[in-house]
Amino acid sequence: MPRHVTIPAPEGFPLFGWTEEKVKEYIIEKPLDVGEVMTILSTHGGITHYRLARVEAVNVGKQRRVVLSRAGSSGGTAFHRSGKNCFMPTGQSRMLPPLAELPELNLEQDVILDALYGVPGRPRAPGKE
Repeated sequence: MPRHVTIPAPEGFPLFGWTEEKVKEYIIEKPLDVGEVMTILSTHGGITHYRLARVEAVNVGKQRRVVLSRAGSSGGTAFHRSGKNCFMPTGQSRMLPPLAELPELNLEQDVILDALYGVPGRPRAPGKE
């Protein structure tokens, strides 16, 4: 079971510039392969939590979904190529490429940011601007 570390929120969190279009471009241009690592961002309960997961399958079904080895705090392990979770596309779990901004993040250690959404002076959750 991975452990976690809490760190101060780096500039650019939570998405670090990754839009749905950029995530889809990354997946198509790379292209992804089984065994590669992707990041799962969860913003459930106002807590920003990142975890790494291995790609278990690519181009699944008509929508060419990506299946990861782990799920976020909501939804399942299948993600659209845009990064949205297939089971909760408007939910609080997203798939992102590996993040250079979080060097502490690895397969054995998740990262929780010391930043809450909804607190005055703090950023709001993605899509809630």
